[in-house]
Amino acid sequence: MARDLFNRYMWLADTIYKAKRITFAELNRKWENSNLSDGNVIPLRTFHNHKKAIEELFDIVIQCDGRTNEYYIEDTQGVGDKTLIHWLLNSFSISNVIRDSRSIQERIILEDIPSAHEYLSILLMPCVITGSLRFGIVRFFRIKQ
Repeated sequence: MARDLFNRYMWLADTIYKAKRITFAELNRKWENSNLSDGNVIPLRTFHNHKKAIEELFDIVIQCDGRTNEYYIEDTQGVGDKTLIHWLLNSFSISNVIRDSRSIQERIILEDIPSAHEYLSILLMPCVITGSLRFGIVRFFRIKQ
């Protein structure tokens, strides 16, 4: 249940982010065709609850232009600058495309990159504790002049 809710939030944020501006009706059409919807529309109240949760969880503010009734992500430049949020939206988007393409899934090969889950937490811990991390560079060979 919680995973489905998280996926709904990510789908909603990603869809609005990719569309730049989208009406509620267009959003519902896309939602009905997604693998998360079970063919049902999003009630307006549920949409607003999701919108609020997205802001609280991801610091992504979804606004509505009253003149056109289009929803958009406020300050999309800021979303691009927030590398983690941008990475999360991109990762979810790729995951969604692959999930929606189950018929060709066996033809899609993704490279496993274990370094992130193996080393990222180790590297981030000093940043959390002291606020910084110092790297040293060691050359493996000498350049002959």
